[in-house]
Amino acid sequence: MGSKVYYIRGQALGLFSGTSLARVRKVLGTTRIERFFAMATMVIVLLENQIPVIAGFSISFLWFAVMAGYVVLNRFQALSSIWSHPVFLAAYAFLGLACFNESFHPDPSYSEIVRIGLMVAGAVLISSVCRDKTALRATIGGYLLAAIWMSILLFLTIYGGLSGATAGSFGEASQVRAQVSSEIPLENNLNGMASMAAIGAVLALVLALAAKSFRLRILFLGTAVFCVIATFLPLSRTGVVILAVSSATVMFAFGVNVRTIIIALVLGVSVFMWVPEAVFPRMTFSLEANEARATIYTAAIDHFSEYVLVGVGAGNFYGNWGKSSEFWLYNHDEVTPAHNAFVQVTIYWGLVGFFALLMLIWQAYRCVPKRCGMDSLSLCLMGIAMSQFLFLFSASDLYGKSFSVLLGTLVGARYWIWPDGIVPSGTKASSPHSKVITNTQP
Repeated sequence: MGSKVYYIRGQALGLFSGTSLARVRKVLGTTRIERFFAMATMVIVLLENQIPVIAGFSISFLWFAVMAGYVVLNRFQALSSIWSHPVFLAAYAFLGLACFNESFHPDPSYSEIVRIGLMVAGAVLISSVCRDKTALRATIGGYLLAAIWMSILLFLTIYGGLSGATAGSFGEASQVRAQVSSEIPLENNLNGMASMAAIGAVLALVLALAAKSFRLRILFLGTAVFCVIATFLPLSRTGVVILAVSSATVMFAFGVNVRTIIIALVLGVSVFMWVPEAVFPRMTFSLEANEARATIYTAAIDHFSEYVLVGVGAGNFYGNWGKSSEFWLYNHDEVTPAHNAFVQVTIYWGLVGFFALLMLIWQAYRCVPKRCGMDSLSLCLMGIAMSQFLFLFSASDLYGKSFSVLLGTLVGARYWIWPDGIVPSGTKASSPHSKVITNTQP
């Protein structure tokens, strides 16, 4: 299989001054196949809704199955090192508590829990592959490519219709949204499409801030402007909030200076110049009768006392309890989820599930390295993490493949690339470890 080059982190050099040998961690450099896995995973996740199922399985499921085979056969040592990371232990605890709580409710259903478990398994695989900055760079490149592709799709299918539309209120803007979204040739939700474009804008923004040459800065700034405008096209308030908060976060982490201010002004002016006017009336929270989100949140408040302690169970929510609650929409003849992962988990499994989810998020947050503004890749990682965290406030589930990519990338970066949890002072985009051992065994 060729030579394998092992690395020991620069921090391990402290071994000669008394540091414990247990802190020395060997890292196998990633191969081209693994970097391809890292980049292609995000693109395939995006294309999942376009590609028909094969023998009853989605393309993402088959892709992760192939990755699992590769990792088990070729990188089992990395897999065995990473599966017990605190993030994954928190995930296992969350799954266990969910199963325990679900079993006490009428009509228990474990399909939701199984899907979340598969999401966690995918994250473990990704963290086994994302072992150095080259692989992390490939993953971020996959995010950016997927976001650019999504932005192009939104421009080609929505921009023209929005440019010729008019809306003076939230209700009229919602009608415009329904009309133009019918042109999109994808089975995808508009909030997800907007959030994907927003992530692309944030990543391009980071690369523009960190660019060393004027040409690269202009290239990435143009990409950021393109993705920013695309974020507004699905008329998704979620996407716009993700864009605004994540962009502000990475700017402050990078440091407020003349370059940051100029780029922020360029992005702001671009919004008012090129975003169609029909978009803006919908960028508010309305209590109108046709505002679905207000109806759902009202239902969550009205039934709060029924689920807050132990929940109602996932199976019962979509069964008898849900059909007799305000979550039952007679016009669609179905039970509508809360469109907020925190509320939905609480409805399923009560405060136990809610706090278990918070613990998982806290452990994931701790994987973001300190002083991330000093390194473009770590700053990109923080931007992705912030974007996905904000998306939880509009997501109905926790088993999205994008969450799998995020958790895997965060754990991989924390465990292999920045094991001390801090970006070294004056670090560059180059690999942070030093080659010390060569093993030529297959």
